[in-house]
Amino acid sequence: MEFCDAHNDILHVTRNEEELKKYFDKQKKNNAKKIFCAYYSQNDDANVNINDITYCFNLIKKISNIAIPTIENSWFLTPENLEEFIKLKPFCCTLTHTKSNNLCGDAFDDNGFTDWGKEVVKIFEQNDILVDTAHMGEKSFFEFADMTTKPIFNSHCGFDFEFVYPRNLSNEQIKIIEESKGYIGLAFYPKFFNKSINSKTLADTIIKFCDNYDYKILGLGTDFNGIQMYPEDIKDYNDLIKVENELLNKGLNKTIVERIFSINLLDKINKNKYYAFA
Repeated sequence: MEFCDAHNDILHVTRNEEELKKYFDKQKKNNAKKIFCAYYSQNDDANVNINDITYCFNLIKKISNIAIPTIENSWFLTPENLEEFIKLKPFCCTLTHTKSNNLCGDAFDDNGFTDWGKEVVKIFEQNDILVDTAHMGEKSFFEFADMTTKPIFNSHCGFDFEFVYPRNLSNEQIKIIEESKGYIGLAFYPKFFNKSINSKTLADTIIKFCDNYDYKILGLGTDFNGIQMYPEDIKDYNDLIKVENELLNKGLNKTIVERIFSINLLDKINKNKYYAFA
């Protein structure tokens, strides 16, 4: 089955062109349609600048047409570099990561938006760059939901109906994303479940979601190469077939499985006005 992934941290593992090409060629053979490749940085990382981001974006675009550059943590944006950054046209950007920054609050301290953060949101949306709500704290999430008229996008997260955790979405947040006709990528991170997980766990979570919410907003946001622990029987994209088989064996309609694995994210890509890497 074809698949898409809304969040992969391979750039945090290697920037070697040959290694990246080999990695994405392999995923293409595994039926990958699109993989969002995040440029990640920590707040105040002195090595981060527009030139470095430009280099990485150009590298991603060069190696494969299934790799889409995104940003994880936009702390580095300033009034002086925002215009230059906009020209890079990332598909989506999280505004924060594990600590609040000059834009908004993160999941673990739950501050709200700054005036500069609100301005960045406004300019992003004027330029068809999606704000990725992953890592936002609840206060910032709800403030953003009141600001935006766009479908709300969350590239990788878990759910409170499995385990109440700051990085997991509550029922209220899921409903808001559902009403916006947005997208939620399910992360394969055991920490979001507070237990060891496997393909059966992930399949059960997907089915619970489909029983309570619109399956057309759900997809994959594995967080491969960014998580410190993996599901017991899933180590890479080759193992996605185990989740697929579990879902089909549990009676989930194949059309719904196909939507969750790829079509839902492809729809969001195709409906966004800007998409330069099709």
